[in-house]
Amino acid sequence: MRLTERLSRLGPDERRALAARLPELPAIARRLWTMSRLAPDTGLYNVVEAHRLRGELDVAALTSALDALYSRHHGLRGLVVELDGTPRTARAPAAEGFPLTSVDLSALSPSEAEARGDEAVTEFARRPVDPSQEPPVRAQLVRTGEREWLFTVVMHHLVCDGESLHVFYRELADLYGGREVDRLPPVPDPSAAQRSLEGPAHAAKRAADLENWRTRLADLDRIPPLPTDRPRSGRQGFEGARHTLALPPDWADRARAAAAAHSVSLFDVVLASWAVVLGRFSRSEDVVVGTTVSMRAEARATDAIGFFMRTVPLRLRVDAERSVRELLAGAHGTVVNALTHSGVEFDEIVRVTGHTGTGTAPLFQAALELHHDGEPPRFDGLRVEPLLVESTSAAFDLTLHLSTDPRTADFLEYSTELYSPGTAASLGEALGAVLAALGDRPEEPVGALPVLGPGGAARVERFAEGPALPAVL
Repeated sequence: MRLTERLSRLGPDERRALAARLPELPAIARRLWTMSRLAPDTGLYNVVEAHRLRGELDVAALTSALDALYSRHHGLRGLVVELDGTPRTARAPAAEGFPLTSVDLSALSPSEAEARGDEAVTEFARRPVDPSQEPPVRAQLVRTGEREWLFTVVMHHLVCDGESLHVFYRELADLYGGREVDRLPPVPDPSAAQRSLEGPAHAAKRAADLENWRTRLADLDRIPPLPTDRPRSGRQGFEGARHTLALPPDWADRARAAAAAHSVSLFDVVLASWAVVLGRFSRSEDVVVGTTVSMRAEARATDAIGFFMRTVPLRLRVDAERSVRELLAGAHGTVVNALTHSGVEFDEIVRVTGHTGTGTAPLFQAALELHHDGEPPRFDGLRVEPLLVESTSAAFDLTLHLSTDPRTADFLEYSTELYSPGTAASLGEALGAVLAALGDRPEEPVGALPVLGPGGAARVERFAEGPALPAVL
């Protein structure tokens, strides 16, 4: 019986008693939960990791390692129970074990097993995870040959952030290799760690942070929305796709060199580059980009699996007459301000500014995530290769995902309701041009940075004439 069906059979007294026992969902996770309920039939908030395993896989050892993690990390068993409109947290029983599905295609021909395996991974990755009905994690192991497997893990974003994946695979590899679970470092309760970010002790800082955001975003109405290929429908949709970027393998090394030369961070350089692209194509010198900041250090949750991210809007001036050096300094100041005032939830920032969005995400439509991917998981006796799983959803109009690891694909996630593949490709090309030029021309005006190739000026003029981006910029 599904969890909602069981709850529907409870009487008023039983519901009140249950609500008294279950703590409310921590504030840091509430917006994510609310947003996931707006798109319940999509995999919008699925966090997917897929790998090809080659070698002598010990399936029993892998299953045992997954079960040990499932018992050890409460976040992997986290459920959300809606009682009288209030989301509350519960846990699935550890004794049920990590939800693992096995598929054996090894009897098929190699080509058919490969094709069927890819289909199985894609279907498994896209199927929504609903923590109100089932555990927020699941795994699938597809055997495609005598010594070859496809291993896919899906987690709901509500219980997982980037660092969670590092913890998960590091410990999974240790346990698979025979390390005893009691020799792993102690794990904090993720819900308790999340709640440590709330409460009266943070009241003074929260007030100062909210005032900072109210002032910094006061006149946001004058920034035009991002232009689109197709008209907005009046509601925010979540259908999307990814365009893989053709950035040079050493782009991160070159960007780090530029950052060091200007005493800023790698993220500052990437933010400035993305803002130049967005500003040029929207014909605006005022750009807002959303990103996330980790609160793990503040929550003392380094080794926990859970969601410890806060969303912040980064407002940046992209004045065509300012020098690249000034642009980078401005980006650095913007990022430092956001980190300093990250003590409030994004919904609180939205409320204090009054910019709730009309048919778009509030405060920003373009986002940026810089991923510092580590080594792929290492399982004893196995060769591990990451697999790229295509997405069919998009949380924002445009989200740029860059990785400092050259083995990981960089991509632009875009709303297919608003943009064509050609537009996404052009924006990706423009980003590559700006990243390449930014470090070499510190005193050059921002307006002189090359964004478009031959014939680009004419395309910009055509773009300026209408409300939407052309199919090819």
